[in-house]
Amino acid sequence: MQIRQALQARCWQRAQQLAEAALAAAGVDTPSGELHLLLAQARWWQGQLERVHRPALRAAVLVNPPAQRIQALNLAALALAELGLADEALPLVTQALDLAREPELHAQLSRTLSCAGHVYARLGDVEHAVPLHMQALSLARDGRELEPLLQAYANLLLSTAMAHEELLEQGEREAAHAALLRGMLHLSYARGLLRDERLREEQRCILSLMLGRVLMLSERADEAEPLLRSGLALAATLGSHYYGRGGRLSLAELLRRRQQCEQALMLLPEPVDGDGGCLRVAELRCRLACHRQLAQEDAARLSEQQLHQALARRDATREQARRLRAASPSQFGDLAEPSGFGQLSR
Repeated sequence: MQIRQALQARCWQRAQQLAEAALAAAGVDTPSGELHLLLAQARWWQGQLERVHRPALRAAVLVNPPAQRIQALNLAALALAELGLADEALPLVTQALDLAREPELHAQLSRTLSCAGHVYARLGDVEHAVPLHMQALSLARDGRELEPLLQAYANLLLSTAMAHEELLEQGEREAAHAALLRGMLHLSYARGLLRDERLREEQRCILSLMLGRVLMLSERADEAEPLLRSGLALAATLGSHYYGRGGRLSLAELLRRRQQCEQALMLLPEPVDGDGGCLRVAELRCRLACHRQLAQEDAARLSEQQLHQALARRDATREQARRLRAASPSQFGDLAEPSGFGQLSR
């Protein structure tokens, strides 16, 4: 299939165009679950997060192989979590876990545990996130396959950074330091994986950026900077907007800590109203700190106001998730019933 070939060649835009054209030609009555999944994957790599979950959810209903259904559920959950909608992602990844625990689908379990850990981390629920990541890592090591091992390490490193930042926000400095130390126990193995010649460019990009972020938070800037810059260069080559945005945030924070605030601000995007992405809070924090260090009082006041608004939205989402947790159905309905998806756009 040309779409798969385009994805394998990292021609994300071409893959998206082919998938959209194929779906338009197929018509509404033609089963097209795999096409929706491929479209969602192409949009993910281009950073079109707000346009990923709908085709992924359609795929979760329409695809026949259970393994592809798990992939679709995981992708939809990740996209929603990155949009700040982890409360909606949780029921999806729970369904994926239920499927992946079936003996014949055990090969999908490590990836799905890793995805679930990521969603819990986005909700600020470190107690649930860490054990899931450790289970994913254990399974990936036992299986000795590169793809799940890479995903397990990348998500574990990301959750390490998130747990550290979350605990700092709560004023628990000792616990934050302990969370960082736990994550650093895996740095050596992750660095060894980075030297694996089998890694594709997009895999090397993700792992470099995650390693760089943890090293930056550990005050090991000289080790972090080359990893972040090489990861950013790969993200630019690949056209991966989302990973590039996260990498620029990590590098901006590194530069801010070196008192290079003007350079840091150049890496941060201008705040956009309605941007619900999970990176927004961290970007605004870094921007506010830079303006304060530069004694730019008006800009600092504006950034502080924007940060308070972003935190209020995030905390409201988390509170809703805590109330409803796993017992709450997704707003998208029962995924076993295709009729709930008639309103979803492609």
